[in-house]
Amino acid sequence: MRTIILVAFVTCFVVASIYAEPIQSQRQTLSRRTRQADCSSKTCRDCKASCAGCDMCPLCALCFGNTNPPCDNCKFCSGTGASSVSSCKTKCENGKKSKQCKECQEDC
Repeated sequence: MRTIILVAFVTCFVVASIYAEPIQSQRQTLSRRTRQADCSSKTCRDCKASCAGCDMCPLCALCFGNTNPPCDNCKFCSGTGASSVSSCKTKCENGKKSKQCKECQEDC
């Protein structure tokens, strides 16, 4: 009789511990904060990218108004030659300090 009670008690304990684990993981899932940023957006990708792409500004003359990658970043280049590169890097660094970029860097 003691053996049956012991087996029943252990079985109840095991079953209870198995069902308790999913409940705890559900609580963790529900307590997560929602993302403010769209991680797949072009803005977030630009924020996470390096400003080294600005070195390609002199090649924008070959894009002839094309807005497909990699020419889509030519909108950040203004001027010609070295001035376009420095202008682009300044815009890039300032853009990385924006609220939207900071959200992308934190959330993505």
